[in-house]
Amino acid sequence: MKIDANNPSPENLAARKLERAQAEAAQDAAKKGGAKPGDRVELSPDAALAQAAVKAVDEAPDVRSELVERMKKALAAGEVGKDSHALAETLIDRMLDEK
Repeated sequence: MKIDANNPSPENLAARKLERAQAEAAQDAAKKGGAKPGDRVELSPDAALAQAAVKAVDEAPDVRSELVERMKKALAAGEVGKDSHALAETLIDRMLDEK
């Protein structure tokens, strides 16, 4: 027996995100007092998905510049990258551990 309600389709998820985005927009507009009763904005599912993607990118952590600089200095000083075989082994081990 198959129960569809437990495994929502991507379209249903997009519709839920759209509804949430619309509700948040309505709440923000109401707080600012700019919306008149009856005014509303409807986003297409694609626009809602794009909006969710932009929000996720904005919330992602920035590059750890101090670590990048430290590693650049270590590479320039020859402290890393001497043994390509060991590097490959470490990368493969880490990739296998992630699965």
